[in-house]
Amino acid sequence: MAEGITMQLREIAAYRGEALDALQLRELTKKAARLTTVVRNNWPTLTDDEKQTLRAFAYLIIEPPRDMQRKLLEGLGYAMLFLDDSQALRGYAASLAQLVEEILDQLERESPVLQKAVADALEEVFANPTAGESIPPGEELDYLQSISNKAFRRI
Repeated sequence: MAEGITMQLREIAAYRGEALDALQLRELTKKAARLTTVVRNNWPTLTDDEKQTLRAFAYLIIEPPRDMQRKLLEGLGYAMLFLDDSQALRGYAASLAQLVEEILDQLERESPVLQKAVADALEEVFANPTAGESIPPGEELDYLQSISNKAFRRI
C-alpha cells in the first residue's frame, strides 16, 4: 500500500500552478477525498513508512518551502483569472485541507507527545483569554486548528 499512498499523494499534489481545467481539478478533489477515507478508516493498519509519508505530505502542505509557496500563489492567481469554474478550485483546496486535517488528527491520536502539546497549547489559550483576539463567528474551528498546527510545529 505504501507505493499506492505515495502515488496518490503525488497525483493529489500535482497542482503546482500549471494549467488544469475544472475537470482535472474535480478528479484530484475526488482522489483527495478517497485518500482521506483511507487514512480515516485504515490508519492502524498503515505501515510506519506510509504514516511517515503522509506526515511529511501534511507538513509540506501546511508550510511549503518559499519557492513552492510562490509558485502555488502565482498558479492560483492565474487559475482564478482563467478558470471558468472557480468552484472546482475551491473544492480542490477544501478536499486537500480535509486530507491534511485527517492526517494530523490521526497523528495526534497516536502520539501522547502530540496530545500533550495540543492540550498545553489549548490550556495556554484558555488560561489567558483576555490577551487574545476575538474570534469571528464561524471561524472557531479554523482558530482551534491553527492552535493545533502551532503545537505540531513546536515538536
